[in-house]
Amino acid sequence: MERTSSVFVLSLSPLSLISFLLLLLPATSSAAAATITIPQQLFKDPNIKYHNGPLLTGDINLSILWYGGKVPETFVTFIKSLKDDGSITFDPKVSDWWKTVESYQSTANKNQSRRPPSINVNIVSKIEDPIFSLGHEFTKFDETIPDLVRKATNGNPDGSSIAVIVIGEGVNLPCGRREDEEKCYEHGIIGNNQIYIVIKNLLRHCGWVCAWPFHKQPEMFQDGVNLVVDPPTWDYETHLNIIHFASALVSTVTNPYGNGFYAEGKPIVEIGDCCSKAFGTGYFPGFTGRVHVDPHNGGTFNAHGVNDTRFMVPGLWNPKHSSTCWTAL
Repeated sequence: MERTSSVFVLSLSPLSLISFLLLLLPATSSAAAATITIPQQLFKDPNIKYHNGPLLTGDINLSILWYGGKVPETFVTFIKSLKDDGSITFDPKVSDWWKTVESYQSTANKNQSRRPPSINVNIVSKIEDPIFSLGHEFTKFDETIPDLVRKATNGNPDGSSIAVIVIGEGVNLPCGRREDEEKCYEHGIIGNNQIYIVIKNLLRHCGWVCAWPFHKQPEMFQDGVNLVVDPPTWDYETHLNIIHFASALVSTVTNPYGNGFYAEGKPIVEIGDCCSKAFGTGYFPGFTGRVHVDPHNGGTFNAHGVNDTRFMVPGLWNPKHSSTCWTAL
């Protein structure tokens, strides 16, 4: 397979970080990626189980509200990249990452030999609210969600689409009690059948817990390893929102009504949560794992999208080896 990028190589001693090197490999290089030479600190098995409820499949329509700004074209392109339109030349592909999400249908049906049906994600509307029409203070966030959902669905929350709300900069949201339990998104239902996703504006708040891997989080990684990278196009906010949206969409598809795939606990752990900080092989808390580096701008990525776009997509729970995470690289 032709290579168009370079990779991170991390060398560690058992007790401390010795070096962190960026190697810009030429496109024709046949050099193999280095591996971590100490036992990998894998994420703990979240004990995710299927609870016999329905999953989302077929056509999924999204009604997007960008609260406090405009919908970035990069965000739209990511959603289009979930389906390979033939313009994606190189592996790994965002569409292959999405096929892994589709495969959970076979896991639920206990039929791994049968090809799961496609899940086609479409944008049916985009609403932009750059003036923060509902205000800047969402201290009682749960009470604000119905108003945001109505705005996202143009006043008609009839369940025909999923309301996707992205909270932009300039909104104050409450933080969780503990930084290591802070979730960067929410999903749920209002009324009888209106599903919603909210991507929170916590990039600079709540201990920067939603800003990794593009910003350090001293409180999250107790071993002192905290190796940040740069986003594919240096648009930090947009690419962080894409990572959290990807995790939220996975959790919504696999646990839309609260009785799908999840691990019991407080809070519950969903498929979109347990591997969201793993991006490549060799990952461990504080290190993304092996990812590509664009030799032209230094941005990192692990998946190709339509029209030669590049993205960081989070790892996914591996149902075949449930104590591991599947990553695009």
